[in-house]
Amino acid sequence: MSNNERLTKDGILKLAIEGYSYELKALIDLFQSSTGATIAPLFSNYNNFINEKRASILGDNILKLLTSNNLIDATDPSPISSKLFACANLAASCEIFNGWSIPLSTVDINKSDEFLNMAISSAIKAQPNLGQNMAVRLNNADTIRVIQILKLLGLLTIEPEYFQLSTGSSIGIRDRVATHVTPHISINHTIKNSPVQLSTIQSQVNDIILIDNDIKMKTAYEQLNASQQNVHAINKDVYIGLEEVAESIANNMLEPRTLITAYRLEPRAYTDIPRYISSIGRVIDSQADFVTTIGSGDTDQEFMDRKRVIDDLYNDLINRGMKPLRVKMYHGETVQQQRSNPTFGLNQYASYEILYCKLLKDRFQ
Repeated sequence: MSNNERLTKDGILKLAIEGYSYELKALIDLFQSSTGATIAPLFSNYNNFINEKRASILGDNILKLLTSNNLIDATDPSPISSKLFACANLAASCEIFNGWSIPLSTVDINKSDEFLNMAISSAIKAQPNLGQNMAVRLNNADTIRVIQILKLLGLLTIEPEYFQLSTGSSIGIRDRVATHVTPHISINHTIKNSPVQLSTIQSQVNDIILIDNDIKMKTAYEQLNASQQNVHAINKDVYIGLEEVAESIANNMLEPRTLITAYRLEPRAYTDIPRYISSIGRVIDSQADFVTTIGSGDTDQEFMDRKRVIDDLYNDLINRGMKPLRVKMYHGETVQQQRSNPTFGLNQYASYEILYCKLLKDRFQ
């Protein structure tokens, strides 16, 4: 059980407000920078930016320039690194402040909490579960940040045609929703000091399999299976679930998977990494994108356990002759310092590391 699950309704709202305050200050700071002034207008057509203008803004060799020993460090202060993560953070803000009109020309950092409190005070009356809704937005935004980092690096192109599989997926909001979001920003340059409007465009994933052994998901998964034709929800142990998926694919009942996601993984579900990776190899097409992340856990030991699983996944993929990439998004020397200092956002919502790999079917033979 996570800290968020133990919080009271008021506690969830208080933590969400803290998260929004952090993100609003970061957004204001970004818009006041030269980088923000350059990239924000490109978000009026984000797909065009990613497909046509990304290289001209970030450079053709960004992946090579930022990668050292299969690792990208988000704390790198270089201009190209700062620009990459500014783009990803701006994309995340589009989810956090989805539907908001923010007068960024008049709301400075010193006035941001006043503006936020006014917005939340009016929203509380209309939304009795406002804190939970804000928490969902913050979690979704973290996933959007992860996906956009990979897209901005030129590694990933998320399309509805993907056949996706998610392990340890809980209700699957990160996988079904946040993974497939397109950020959008509208700026009216013809009217001086007009508010900036942030929003997202949601795509419907073609086909997704969710696997999670949490018994609390049983009813929710039954409802998903009954109501969502594109969702196959399996409330079983990850290894048993993967066996069932492999059999269904072998019998032409399901398509081979082209995207595997495992967000903020829970170490207790991944007790046998070689078996897990081998099982993934049985369900993928000739190649597939693999994306996994870790969160903070509730204790320093849980954070260490998550780092160990990422290490084990990375080493197994290397041993199979593939080329995984890690994106480190925390700083500090000791475990306690690292867990307390995610590079982006509050530790309750932040991803601390991304592991990405282009899985190749022939490396599993």
